[in-house]
Amino acid sequence: MLEALERENDPKAIGRRRFIKSLAIAGAIATMGISGCISEPEPTTAPSMPTRTSPISPATPAPAPATPAPTPGHPGEQPAATPKPPVAAPTPAPTPAQAPVVKGAMFDIDYRACTGCDICAEECAYKYQPEDYQGLNIAYSRIRTMRFSFVDIPNVCYYCGLTEWSDGTTEMPCEYVCPTNAIETVPDAETVPGYYGNGYKRVNADLCLGFDSCGKCTEICEQLFGSGVIYTPEGTAQVCTMCAGQPTCAEACPESCLRFVKCVPGRFHAMDPTQLAEMLYSSMYSVRRQL
Repeated sequence: MLEALERENDPKAIGRRRFIKSLAIAGAIATMGISGCISEPEPTTAPSMPTRTSPISPATPAPAPATPAPTPGHPGEQPAATPKPPVAAPTPAPTPAQAPVVKGAMFDIDYRACTGCDICAEECAYKYQPEDYQGLNIAYSRIRTMRFSFVDIPNVCYYCGLTEWSDGTTEMPCEYVCPTNAIETVPDAETVPGYYGNGYKRVNADLCLGFDSCGKCTEICEQLFGSGVIYTPEGTAQVCTMCAGQPTCAEACPESCLRFVKCVPGRFHAMDPTQLAEMLYSSMYSVRRQL
């Protein structure tokens, strides 16, 4: 008991009650300090709704003040600008030049240059077949390529006119034997450019009797020259019209073996295709051979 009383009365000794009381005081002071450091949150305001405003039109630039034209004679002034010349319209590309019209001409064929490509016959058929015909029919061509061993012979009407003093007429043999005069010479006034006319021959389809009923033109031509007369699928005879002096086959030939020039009468050049082939073969290969 005496030791307890001495510790309680000792000023330096810390008793149980004093210790608890000190803890309480210290906790209160700490609480006050912490609460003072924490700041209150700022009040939040509700977002305001955007107000509708009229669109702002772009400002129209003010026109530049007109610059008065300088008066000649004042120093330091710029001379007036020279106006630009107007731009000319583009010139269209020139169209390919068409072969000139040649009257009184005939084919002079270079048989050595012919390759038998048949382009001449195809171009002729395409030109003279009906416009509504579908495809290409070589039977409408006035020129044909005769094929032999190693050589090809273009066969076409040569306008082989007869001689008055020896034959009694200047007509072509086929024209002379035609019973209806269907093979006629088309004068310049009735020319259809690129097709017939300009003094060249043609067959009038309305007068031709056809191969089944006549065929005399073919017979006389075959006896002499191997026939330059052809028959269309409709059965009408046709001869080369020379395209009124502008033959399409001569323009289309890639080897330029069909020369359309003024020359001696066609009868001089007209020969049977077989005879021409034999002559050409012997000339090219130095061998005489019957084809």
